[in-house]
Amino acid sequence: AFCFSLLLLLHCFLLFWFLWHFYCRLNIFTKERLNLFLRRVIRLIGSGFLLVFLWTPAHFWALSIDKLNDYKDANFPMLPTQESYKRTSIFIGIYSCATVLTSLLLAPILQLGMVYLMLSLIFGLYLMYKSYQLYRKQIKAISYFVFSNTYLALIFLSMVADIFITLSNI
Repeated sequence: AFCFSLLLLLHCFLLFWFLWHFYCRLNIFTKERLNLFLRRVIRLIGSGFLLVFLWTPAHFWALSIDKLNDYKDANFPMLPTQESYKRTSIFIGIYSCATVLTSLLLAPILQLGMVYLMLSLIFGLYLMYKSYQLYRKQIKAISYFVFSNTYLALIFLSMVADIFITLSNI
């Protein structure tokens, strides 16, 4: 996954380098406009990477709680195989909180509107509720795992929806 992320970043860099030189030579964009565009795109990619980076541990720890015996049998060191259920669920809550706070902070950083902010707040509160239920053993870990997939997809879709709603009002 790490190599794939580096390859993706390299691909994005090469694409933007090509666009920079191509558009500057054709004078479609001035250097200032293209520079502003590239800074916004790089900020978007970096913010998305940070969000996924913070989301990943809690997501996979929930899966490893559900498949604990498989990880123990394979002698694969995951947090649930090394620590107790309670301690693992605390770390899931901490990373869930960091993910939710990051998704809320993306609104001003990426200049997103109220649609994104409200949706990320609603989905984020529900993710935190799910992590609390996991801590209290009111739900199975796979339930948190499934919702965390849904959460990340909904956050990215709400970004797109907010951008389209903003563009339709212009």
